[in-house]
Amino acid sequence: MVVLCPVVKEVLSASRIFGALDPSQNFYHWKDSVWRGLAMIYGYRAYSDPHLIIAATTCWTDAANRIIKPDQYVVNGYPALQTSDGKVVYAGCHLGYNSEFSVRSVETVLYMLLSAHLAECTNYDEYKEIALQTAERVKTIMWDSQCKLVKDLYINVGSSYGSTIKLPMSCYATGLFIEGLCVLASITGDGTWTELMIEVATAAIRWPNWHSSEGILIAGSGSKASLTSDDQAFRGILLRSLVEAYRRNPSNNAFRSLIKAYINVQFNAIYELARRENVFGVDWRGPFKGPFLHAQLAALDVIVAAIAVNDLDG
Repeated sequence: MVVLCPVVKEVLSASRIFGALDPSQNFYHWKDSVWRGLAMIYGYRAYSDPHLIIAATTCWTDAANRIIKPDQYVVNGYPALQTSDGKVVYAGCHLGYNSEFSVRSVETVLYMLLSAHLAECTNYDEYKEIALQTAERVKTIMWDSQCKLVKDLYINVGSSYGSTIKLPMSCYATGLFIEGLCVLASITGDGTWTELMIEVATAAIRWPNWHSSEGILIAGSGSKASLTSDDQAFRGILLRSLVEAYRRNPSNNAFRSLIKAYINVQFNAIYELARRENVFGVDWRGPFKGPFLHAQLAALDVIVAAIAVNDLDG
């Protein structure tokens, strides 16, 4: 077993402690639990520390309390989304607590991904079944079958019962979906998930709204540089997911070549156009804008992805 380096150990330990705090004190506590759960999974894959799997399952259980299940008609006093004849048409993670909540695609995809990873790490069928159910919900409601990307979708329940807000396609929700599909294909042996993953990944790489004419990822670049937008901070997730697809499909040379070329374009952009010494800017087209923490987080995903696809990680 690889020994945890001190910094990683401190960060993961702090995350586990934070997860034990009273969820009523944090509106986004359960959503943060899913992100922390994924961090524990990645830590486990790197270090094989069984304590990290225990922490990941704790985070999953916390998030599971915020699920609208297919057979659940009432949540926090409000009906789950239904058709006029009473059929439940939607299930997924809901955001908020007490008397108001809403459903969002990002959180639902996150839950699918964490469930799939736990199924792979533990071989428990419960996680696999939930990952499959959630993936079907994402595919049916949140995935755009025309452009092949995940919508940034809100469905409001409570004071705005029944209303749906469709925002632009979500770069990082699509990335999370790609990674989830990779894991689903692995734990089920069902090649249709791989086929869907390749469709989604290829569409994401080529989606013009997210890229400059040079192919540089610009999702979130239109926001004010000093403000942390989700797209700015999390767009690197798309590259992280593409590395997962690259590693899990060793015989698909054409697909791997596409991923490698795409990631190298992003690395060259941040290194040549958006860098000042060892600090990276928000807009990867340059010139440098920063320094801001969220820009470094996104750039780190690019650097790690470039190391992986160029066989520099051993």
